[in-house]
Amino acid sequence: MKTVVNNLGAELTVTSYVQRTSDLRVTISLTNESSQAIRLNAMDLNAPSLTLKFIDSFGKPVPTGPPPVPMEDDGRIGRINLLPGKPLTHTYEGNLIFGSNLNPGVYSVYFIYSNEPGRPGEWRGTIQTDPVRFEITGPNK
Repeated sequence: MKTVVNNLGAELTVTSYVQRTSDLRVTISLTNESSQAIRLNAMDLNAPSLTLKFIDSFGKPVPTGPPPVPMEDDGRIGRINLLPGKPLTHTYEGNLIFGSNLNPGVYSVYFIYSNEPGRPGEWRGTIQTDPVRFEITGPNK
């Protein structure tokens, strides 16, 4: 299901059933839903610990790997001009998301991105997808 905030659409897809954490793939697709280009601060999109939140079947947060060392934000680095109707897609791999293997079980993940207050001319707001369920089915060895 797509979530749209201030003309930016976000849709999250996940491999539903995987045997090992390393087989997990989480993909976010951000789409410009407007008729004009959107300037997007994409600096944090490569860091799953900053944009993906995981919970177990009891609603308890599941820790990811450590966040990256922050880069200095000069207002240019990491900016993307997203054209109308064009998606920006990024896939996160399970072994790069987590610092350790997940136990077999049912989990959910959601994407959350905020650019508040943002720089002049950039997309501003907070967008969060609905949680998407997945299951780790086998032993993580």
